[in-house]
Amino acid sequence: MKPPIFRSAAAIAAALGCSGKTVHRRAHAEGWQARTIGNRHEYVVPRGIRKAPQATPASAAPEEGRSAFLTLEERSRIWRVNHRFYAVDALHAEMLQGVGIERALVDVAKAFRTSPASLRRWDWALMTEGIAGLMEDKLGVVGRKAEGKG
Repeated sequence: MKPPIFRSAAAIAAALGCSGKTVHRRAHAEGWQARTIGNRHEYVVPRGIRKAPQATPASAAPEEGRSAFLTLEERSRIWRVNHRFYAVDALHAEMLQGVGIERALVDVAKAFRTSPASLRRWDWALMTEGIAGLMEDKLGVVGRKAEGKG
């Protein structure tokens, strides 16, 4: 008899197309074989578990102006790059009209709801790296970390 293959909730969630929390709930409710390593729970997926059917048929047309090939996260990333590009473009347009750089930075930053420092960074990134410089390249957990218990 083969030993059971334990998989992380994240791996199971990716295969099933759901969240890790859903995997944890389902495993607990259905009594899947589990083990804990540190604070990570791993499960043996029972035979016959299949991906849940989608709420809308796959053949349904995407919303007007939406791509069927882009996820919400990808659309958000593209929107941010476009936003940054147009902000830098507006900055250069202001400067071409003879407005001083500091005044242009403040005006454009206010119009685009950002800071002059971010606008400077985006301008430098666009000049040195092109449009790819406007993309975020964050890895791992970003932002405030959860406070530990104890």
